[in-house]
Amino acid sequence: MQKVKEDAVNKYLLHKQHLLEASHAASVLEVVDDIIGLHATSATTPYLSLFARMIKFQRSALDQELYVNRTLIRLGAMRRTLFIMSTTLAPMAFQATRMPEAQIKQLLEGWRMPYSEYQRIADSVYTVLKDGPKPLRLIKQAMTPGLVRTIERQIGRNVSRMTNVNITLTVLMQEGKIFSEKFADPILTQHANRYALLRTVYPHLNLESLSAEDALVQLVKRYVGTFGPVTEQDIAWWTGLMKTTIQTALTALESELLPIQIKKHSDEYLMLESDYKVLKKFKAPRSLPALLLPYEDPYPKGYQLRTRLVKAEHEKHVYVGGEAQPTVLVNGKIVGIWNRVFQKPGETLTIQLFQRVSRSDKNTLMAKAHAMSHMLTGKERKVVIKTNT
Repeated sequence: MQKVKEDAVNKYLLHKQHLLEASHAASVLEVVDDIIGLHATSATTPYLSLFARMIKFQRSALDQELYVNRTLIRLGAMRRTLFIMSTTLAPMAFQATRMPEAQIKQLLEGWRMPYSEYQRIADSVYTVLKDGPKPLRLIKQAMTPGLVRTIERQIGRNVSRMTNVNITLTVLMQEGKIFSEKFADPILTQHANRYALLRTVYPHLNLESLSAEDALVQLVKRYVGTFGPVTEQDIAWWTGLMKTTIQTALTALESELLPIQIKKHSDEYLMLESDYKVLKKFKAPRSLPALLLPYEDPYPKGYQLRTRLVKAEHEKHVYVGGEAQPTVLVNGKIVGIWNRVFQKPGETLTIQLFQRVSRSDKNTLMAKAHAMSHMLTGKERKVVIKTNT
């Protein structure tokens, strides 16, 4: 088993994630593919994740690829979470993580929605969306009177309510028939998602161009290459797949993998052998710039075992309800969090540090906070740095 130092691993991971100044990228597509997509549940996260990884990033660069060139698509993938993926990698992510037909059937049955009703709603959705993308409100308005109804589902004492149109849209996205997207302006997060027919907007994208088996092996290999060293537990968590399914992929990749031990950590990690060879030759800079990463950024979100990234006593503040809060990185470690304030003018951006950092790092964080806010809103926010003592 090969042994590596934690500090060397963290610096190499930052390099692979384009988070070192020397590894910043000039292309949106390069970053998106290299980190296997951008988390896209929050409208601002993709822009801020790219801002942290690119040379002189402008919002228009992402908008151009996503809404004009259509080289990117927003779709459900790992952990059934929404990602912005390149159309090159979308078939791999979709096929490896798509909801099986049996689970779709269970979903409909759980809501007591007959399949015949789902088909009627789906046919109506296709008709409504033929003339272009629409938000849910307009889709419902265009439905035949009496077709839309509210359904209840009770689990224990919790009662959920949803219309049959909402449920149908969810299933159609899982089947790769439609997709949802935000509007181009990331600040307008109060605007509802709009839905569109996938084949109409992306006529050359075939999400089923790979078999599920091949897609799984490719996805696991990409994840290990991008985020490795990783544990089997990390792989299962990140993909959202069963451990037995992951083990099947790892067996197929066995000749390409190396067991790794990170010094001071007891878990067994895996790396691609080719990636390990690059790590051994990698010359990291002595000092790393302080970083601000957004909510659900791929780097802090990439692992279930996070002891390399954050001290145990701070983990509960960084990962709340399974979601990665906006983080502060110093020397490759999470040393604080910051609040998301881009909706209302005049709000203060507060950086909350768990420990003392150097004056130089504070100045860097202050400058990056101002630049980040200006990129998103065209204006700077008041920035305050607080330190827990």
